[in-house]
Amino acid sequence: MFGIKWDLGKVVMTDIGQHRGVVSLLLAILILAFAVIMLTHETRLLTSNKEQLLTQRDVADIEWRNLLLEQSTLEEHSKIEYIAKHQLGMYRPSTAEEQLVIQQ
Repeated sequence: MFGIKWDLGKVVMTDIGQHRGVVSLLLAILILAFAVIMLTHETRLLTSNKEQLLTQRDVADIEWRNLLLEQSTLEEHSKIEYIAKHQLGMYRPSTAEEQLVIQQ
């Protein structure tokens, strides 16, 4: 045993050649493991992106509701102004027609 010189490269290649099926399965397992890692990372990124988009949607929805409230409030004023002008004949006085009331 001590007197024999082994060519390590040749021994390894011979062993790999004899166990091609096992080596192929090992390579397949490694490739699939890296694929699972990459897909898990991609899924986490997409989930994070989805959460950000849902938050933006909620903010936009709140802003939309506030704008609807503001619009309905402004419509009330314009409706009151329309009724005052057309049905009641009211108008905004000019500066010459304004009178100052002083409380004593």
